[in-house]
Amino acid sequence: MLEGRYISEKRFLLEAQVCQQDRQKRISTAINEVVLHPGKVAHMIEFEVYIDETFAFSQRSMV
Repeated sequence: MLEGRYISEKRFLLEAQVCQQDRQKRISTAINEVVLHPGKVAHMIEFEVYIDETFAFSQRSMV
């Protein structure tokens, strides 16, 4: 690589933002998947999924 012999590949990355009451708490970047966990056992969470900043869907899940 130091001699300039390498192949550069573009990859898609996932960005996860954790927001509460319309305030952003955390942003993380992932390569393959994002795991949502409330830190409690048997807890209901609701989240929204955006693709390229366009709303895709919302989901409620027991985790």
